[in-house]
Amino acid sequence: MGDYPYPTDFLAPLPGCPVNLAYKMMARVSSKVEGLTEVTALVYNSTNGTLTCLDPDTEYIECADPTGCGLGPDSLAWDYQVCTELSLPAGSNNKTDMFSPLPWTSEMISTYCQKKWGVVPQPNWAPIQLWGKGVRRCLTNTGGTSGQRWSSPS
Repeated sequence: MGDYPYPTDFLAPLPGCPVNLAYKMMARVSSKVEGLTEVTALVYNSTNGTLTCLDPDTEYIECADPTGCGLGPDSLAWDYQVCTELSLPAGSNNKTDMFSPLPWTSEMISTYCQKKWGVVPQPNWAPIQLWGKGVRRCLTNTGGTSGQRWSSPS
């Protein structure tokens, strides 16, 4: 999703061809854990090396996406899109996952979106607009121009 041949900043400030760079970073270290740490820093330490420690609890910027929206102007667009078109009510609890506790319910998203953008999330927008649910039911009873009904193959 972010492996472009030129630098981008919509997920994080990444260099061109970040996947190739990640492979090189993993290959030049003696420990797989050290390599994974360097690659993680490449993606998540969006501060160009100004931080010496990756601490999601202090670096997290609240937005409608519980995983974070990133930095820069693209993060604002993603935040607004999550508030208006997507439904992402999935928090973490540190019991069934490895992440710090962050409850994130539909009610919390709604409160956030109303305060930040003045919009009310519509959790059913995507399924309705993109035929995510009930497509078969809808297509089994579609009328044709000659009056004959179309139906999906059984």
